[in-house]
Formats: sequence, structure tokens, C-alpha cells
Amino acid sequence: MLYPTLQEAMASGLPCIATAVGGTPKLIRDGQNGRLIPPDDDKALASALWELHSQPNLARQFSIAARQTALDSFAINGMMRDYARLFS
Repeated sequence: MLYPTLQEAMASGLPCIATAVGGTPKLIRDGQNGRLIPPDDDKALASALWELHSQPNLARQFSIAARQTALDSFAINGMMRDYARLFS
């Protein structure tokens, strides 16, 4: 299951922090285009929030990479490419 809200945030170029549940690890690659944390881990969430707050360059890097992931995966061209691969 993929999460439209997370997809929209990524497409908007927001740095994302999400729990590693369901389809989220298919969207967020920890340390590349966002931060994945374990579910029910308040300390990990606080640490990830502080990391992005205190390191604006890292937040910007995640933002750019998240947007690119969204464009590659969810935009019409990416979807058409994936469908073509599926039916080939």
C-alpha cells in the first residue's frame, strides 16, 4: 500500500520523515531522499526532526531527492515507463 499524502509531500519537495511500515520503505530510502524511523519510536522521531532542523543542507538534499523520486515514480512519464515494462 502506498500513501498519497507521502507521495504529495515528496512531489512538493518537502523533506520527509516517515515510519518504516507498509509501503513507506518503497518510497523513502533512508538517508537518500528522507528519513525512515521505526514505528512507535518517539526518540527516533525527535532525533530525525532535530537532524533536519539543525542541518538545513541535509533537509534541502532530501527535498530535492524526494521530488526527483516523485517525478521518476509517480509522474505520467514514469508511470507509462513502468506500465510498458510490466507488459513487455
